[in-house]
Amino acid sequence: MMEKVAEKKSGYKKISEKEEKALFEWWHWLHGHNGQRAGLRRCSSFAQVSLHPETFLIKHIIPHISHEAAAVTAGILSHIDRDDNKNLNKKFIETLARSHRTGRPPFSETRFRHLISAHNWDELYSELLRAVKLLKGKTNPVAVADVILRWDDEFRSINNRNGLAAGLRFELSEEYFSLVIKNN
Repeated sequence: MMEKVAEKKSGYKKISEKEEKALFEWWHWLHGHNGQRAGLRRCSSFAQVSLHPETFLIKHIIPHISHEAAAVTAGILSHIDRDDNKNLNKKFIETLARSHRTGRPPFSETRFRHLISAHNWDELYSELLRAVKLLKGKTNPVAVADVILRWDDEFRSINNRNGLAAGLRFELSEEYFSLVIKNN
């Protein structure tokens, strides 16, 4: 499924293979249940998503994440397309930084900076939603969930209540810009 990413310095608990498989199965299940998927897609904030039963399914699949992270995951994954998705084996940051058709990053550096500068769950939800929509829903759902988990870990740590910590900002920036530079 997804290329295995080594645990970063933050020490977040990544998605286990069992959780990854269950999340992928849930995502496929969601595509067969248009009513539930449409309900999630209509949500404009993670707070609205948090009231949907699918949030609790995500929390059941990945019990170590916060309720907020489960809501963001359910909401964002509802916007990721299953059909004709050639990015299922790629990292999320790779899909933001590299377009094999145009050679230009589909997600501009300015938009990327907004994404990594999110200070709360609403901002993260909005920025991730913007990213997935710019990718036309063609990205790896498990890789997106991994970014959300990393953000959740950083956000919940005592010293990082004001948003992403410098460590995660640097890690995501390094992944993004190394691919952008490599393509030029």
